[in-house]
Amino acid sequence: MRKPNAKDVARAAGVSPATVDRVLNARGGVDVEKERCVFEWARRLGLDRNLKSRPTRLVRIGTLIGPESNPFYKRLSRAFARANQIFLPANVQCSVRFCNYLDASETVAHIARIEETCDAIIVVSPEHPSVSTALSSLARKKPLVAMITDLPDTGRLAYIGLDNRVAGRVAGDLMGRLLGRDGNEVVLITETNAMLALRERELGFRDVLAERHPDCRVVGVVETSDGKRGGELLREAVEERPKIVGVYVVSTGSRSIAAALAALGRSASTTVITHELTPARRTLLKTGAIDAIIDQNPELQAQTAVEFMAHHFGRLEAAPRPLTTPLTLFFRENC
Repeated sequence: MRKPNAKDVARAAGVSPATVDRVLNARGGVDVEKERCVFEWARRLGLDRNLKSRPTRLVRIGTLIGPESNPFYKRLSRAFARANQIFLPANVQCSVRFCNYLDASETVAHIARIEETCDAIIVVSPEHPSVSTALSSLARKKPLVAMITDLPDTGRLAYIGLDNRVAGRVAGDLMGRLLGRDGNEVVLITETNAMLALRERELGFRDVLAERHPDCRVVGVVETSDGKRGGELLREAVEERPKIVGVYVVSTGSRSIAAALAALGRSASTTVITHELTPARRTLLKTGAIDAIIDQNPELQAQTAVEFMAHHFGRLEAAPRPLTTPLTLFFRENC
């Protein structure tokens, strides 16, 4: 049996020998998808060449995330900047765009610009029909990865993030245990029901209460749209139903919620559980205004997303790490 050569790689990858030569000798000028195929088949066939040299062509990944005013997305943006440094040898780089993803037209416009300028997209978005249509169109041409919240009907290559149903179950079990056997009434505060991750958290929360803590009842779900009115809407809910003793903040708005409970004189008697260890929430946790935070580690998620893309484009030989990322529970004593 003879050793494989560049012509064998060209036949397997469906490209010309000249294209294989340009890729393997880092001369550039090759379409990113053809380059990926060449690297893939060179490895599969065991071509006796150094395939670990830094590729010439930059793979540009457009990353569309939530608004910059949200501390979680600021943290995620910094995480992508660090991931860019980690994967610099693979010549894969992410450019982050902040977006008011509750505005579907703005989100679609960002997607169109990314499609024009980038080789792939990583996106955090609710499931607006027009956004899903735009992403489905893009996914037929370029790799698409959903992050933080899944977009299963868009043709995306992968979802990277928490198992949000499990996260909701953790929150529900913790709420039931903290309220004790007497249970009583709980209200949920969410940003938008258009986001699958938040719906999954709510389902997990309700499921575990029904299974293990039947005396702990969800009596309402408040949708804030932007997170800013959470405190006002909670105050109205508590005034209407004084037996509310638990608040599950599924997404944003913890500061206004803590302020509302303080104004009502209910801080000590109300259990509050939320997500994402932002600086403001860390402070609220330390002062006892929040009882527990479920964090999803955006630093790990950003690194996983860039690693997945690098592997997809043939820039990394080793298989990427698991795409479902773990959660971490924070209390006052370990925040």
